[in-house]
Amino acid sequence: MPGINNGNPPTTDAGTPSTPADRSAFNVVNNRSAAAPQIPPASGMVFTPIGTTGGGVSFANPTAITMPPPPQLPPYNPNAATTTAAVAAAADTSATTWQCVCGNVCLASKARCGQCNKWRGGKRQPYKKKKKNNNNSNNTTTEAAHTPNLPSSVNVLPAGGSGGTRLSGISPMTVGFDDGSTIRSVGSSVASVVETNEMIREMAMADYRNNGDGGDSDEEGEGGFEVVESMLECTSARERATNDHQEIEANVSDAMENCTYANVAAPAALKGAPEGWIPPQPDSRFNPDTQTLGPGEPPFSTVDNPGNWSQYTFRPKFEGKGASRQYKSHEMPAGATPVPLNNEGKRICEDGWEYLYTPWKHPKNDPSFYREGATRDDFFPADRSCQLDGALLKKMGLNEKRMQDGDALFFLQLLTPFCDPKLSGIDGDPRKEFYCDVSELTSSYAFGKKKSSGNYGNKFEAPTAEELVNWDGIVIENKNDFIGDSWITDTIGDTMYNPLIADTMYFRRWVDIKRNLKLCDWTKETTRDDPNYDPTQKYRLIWDVTTHNLNQFIKKGGKDVVVDETTWPNMSYADVQSVVKGKPGVSKGGQHTVLVDRERRYIYTWVPRHKWVKRAPPFTQQGPAELKLLLDQCLPLVQGEEQEPGDTRRQIFEEKFHVTADNHFSGKILDYMGERGWKGTMTTRRDRLPVNKKYLHHKKETPINQVSKVARYENPVILVKHSTPPEGSELKHYTRTHCSFQSTGSCNISMVNACQEIGLYVRPKERGRGNDKRIWGIEDNEARDLYLFSYSAVDKIDQMLGNWNEFYISWKWWHAPTRHGKSLAKCMAYEMYKECASGQVDPAWKVDKPMSAKAFRRTMAKQMCNYRARNTFYPGDDKLRNTTKLPKKRRGMKRSNVNASINDEDHVGVSYAQFLDAKRPRGRTEVSRLCGDNFGNLGLHMASIKTVKSRKICEVCGKPCWKVCGVCNMPMHSGIDASNSCWLTYHDDNFFGLTRGDNVKLLQGKKSDWKPPTAATIDANTRHIAKLKKRMADDISEEEDN
Repeated sequence: MPGINNGNPPTTDAGTPSTPADRSAFNVVNNRSAAAPQIPPASGMVFTPIGTTGGGVSFANPTAITMPPPPQLPPYNPNAATTTAAVAAAADTSATTWQCVCGNVCLASKARCGQCNKWRGGKRQPYKKKKKNNNNSNNTTTEAAHTPNLPSSVNVLPAGGSGGTRLSGISPMTVGFDDGSTIRSVGSSVASVVETNEMIREMAMADYRNNGDGGDSDEEGEGGFEVVESMLECTSARERATNDHQEIEANVSDAMENCTYANVAAPAALKGAPEGWIPPQPDSRFNPDTQTLGPGEPPFSTVDNPGNWSQYTFRPKFEGKGASRQYKSHEMPAGATPVPLNNEGKRICEDGWEYLYTPWKHPKNDPSFYREGATRDDFFPADRSCQLDGALLKKMGLNEKRMQDGDALFFLQLLTPFCDPKLSGIDGDPRKEFYCDVSELTSSYAFGKKKSSGNYGNKFEAPTAEELVNWDGIVIENKNDFIGDSWITDTIGDTMYNPLIADTMYFRRWVDIKRNLKLCDWTKETTRDDPNYDPTQKYRLIWDVTTHNLNQFIKKGGKDVVVDETTWPNMSYADVQSVVKGKPGVSKGGQHTVLVDRERRYIYTWVPRHKWVKRAPPFTQQGPAELKLLLDQCLPLVQGEEQEPGDTRRQIFEEKFHVTADNHFSGKILDYMGERGWKGTMTTRRDRLPVNKKYLHHKKETPINQVSKVARYENPVILVKHSTPPEGSELKHYTRTHCSFQSTGSCNISMVNACQEIGLYVRPKERGRGNDKRIWGIEDNEARDLYLFSYSAVDKIDQMLGNWNEFYISWKWWHAPTRHGKSLAKCMAYEMYKECASGQVDPAWKVDKPMSAKAFRRTMAKQMCNYRARNTFYPGDDKLRNTTKLPKKRRGMKRSNVNASINDEDHVGVSYAQFLDAKRPRGRTEVSRLCGDNFGNLGLHMASIKTVKSRKICEVCGKPCWKVCGVCNMPMHSGIDASNSCWLTYHDDNFFGLTRGDNVKLLQGKKSDWKPPTAATIDANTRHIAKLKKRMADDISEEEDN
């Protein structure tokens, strides 16, 4: 309507926005093109974020957010009574009536319709307990009396939902409140604060449109395309053309399609072959005696054949065509040809490499030249495993009870502390702080850069560490595509209201924290033209803190590690993000290279991947340069090595470890590793082979036919080089080996100080049982096994990351690597839990049935949402302000309550606001449904029970009945015996949320899905209601204290 401005963009007489930018947003909101007629929608609108060049949307399908229809003014009735002063002051309108859904026009002073008895706005207004004033009782008023008129679909949230008084200082947004208002002005801990579904949707729209200026260091949305082009400079055109990363790795794989099925009963022909298995045989039509020799081709018996390769696979190759066609050499299907003998009778060439075509074993019995204790039957003996420090974990508070209860949050707070470790109360706490640091950085940014102190514009209340833990808990607890849907009660489609999230924090507060969240000191940020510019400065805190704190809890580092990149998807252009190739489901995003324990998958260290990483010759290629940086970072962690001043990391490695990496990191870096005592195994790119490729299996594309299948079981080509450092040098002796063999394609694996022996054998694989049992065999050697048994560690971490699903829309690109780092921290916490649950750290901590990754996530999400420092359940909680401001008698949580909250993580009960609705209904004439502590109310319900003529379904047991409670207007059995006393159960506090109607009205379930609760469910709900009662009592006590 022209002339009315409710805080929305200015509109024309036609109802459309007046500015081009707002008209564009209006079209997006209405799913309409710019050319479409601008007709105001008659029903709810759908806001669909459009993925732009700089958008933070990282999925193919955009998230849909339901938007409300335009607000409708109530009909004017000139005969209605004058509205009350309280409503007039709050709503600032001359409306004196309201119209019910039944059509009846009611006075504004009436909360319910006199005709159909329905609440105004579809739901009763929040209850507010009067605060006593002994000095002047006549001035006592309730803030609820000043609550403005509410539209339909009201979402009532308790102000104490995040720990008593914490939410009383939430900063408002411009939606629904004026610039000078705060949440404190419209509610208190028990009174409940109102966030309507319409407000939530409008806030979502405002948040999405806040896309920054595309260039400021912290408001970056699109950034610049030149950044992506500069990222591609990290990999030259030749590298990209010859890498063939995926094809090389696929050839080495031992997947079932690479195996040979055993279908002929015969003795084992090769070492390791299963009984009844024989390798592929030449085609039956092939007869070596009838082969015709080509021009210049020598008889096969005179051909130099050191590998004893068969005539079927080792075939002649010719040069030229027609009459000029002449014999060139014999070679294998993947291009390998033997190196000729030298004058000494050895096959040595090119920088001292010796070529061998039969099994090889190291001539020296010195473990510095190979992985000590490893054999073909046991590549990873127990003494090579990583081990946590059980004594330190006990000191931090881990015990048998925590393990049996499944306290997932305990392990997360070890890696990302909720308190300042210096004030944790634990002598010598070695951790770095995280949440307290983020709280300070966020406040500094909000008050300094954003000017949100309240002098101008909206006031931002400084977040506490406790609140930031809750904020992260909401992210992983969210099950909707758009996180705002978790607060919306009138769910549409697949969206789902989440009472736990709604009780934890207001959506307005969640958005405000996201907008101001900061992980670095904004006053010290550098820009691209600064020589010390660091693109990771905005988010590296979570990565550095996680790896540092994890290091403190490791007693002995593993002797086998894996290096690979971890990838996060994001559509923004930024200095650490670009087009990503070779990663399923990710076309654009960023990557960091991590060094991970092979078995436990602990991340020891990491390096970023961007063009600002300094590369010193001779390692100017991306992969080798990153691997060198990782080794340099890990050197101080080796016992006996020198550490720089201020480096507080533990020296956890007994010796320099063995590294497994893919072909992206291959090259001369292996010589660098060998000279310094490291060990390594990695597949090798064709442009980084250590010798002339014609002597190795090197062809890019090898036809898969019978010839290539037979060639897979021929002896591999083995290269060996023993290097001696210059006299007087601090460098070390080392042994380089290289294994080249035929699989589905050419395979080349380079090693340094890795294997004691290398030779051809068969590794069996089985599937099925009895008559359906199938046996496979796959060509193998020590180099291939060592690589395959190691390299999957990082891939498994990426699989685990999918369980956390930490996603929310943000135009600031650095939120994506921040989310990724937080997910990695939670993955590390789960790996720590698994090791402790195995009993290897302490036998008393062994758990017979450890939580799965998904169960661990569900448990942690609920614990983070329910985290309150005042419960003093974790180290340092007793020193946080949210605890010290309370009387000592109210600090701490009883162990029984803590354990119950951990055991009942999967139970979904009613929210705190819903419990208040039923327990303390608004109005003097209202009778509470819950009568567990009020037998007077129970008598009223019992007296109102009446018989009806039509059959009903009992709310408690789901069976037919003919009785209805007149007060509640709900059907139920009303007998006095135990089998027929559903009316008592229905009015029991502990059963609230379990009835048929509760499942639909309160938990957004379906009637068809409801089943009578089991005894275990009733017990869990009883403990849940007990926590809500305690919280209500605490809030009432706190309000009276104030």
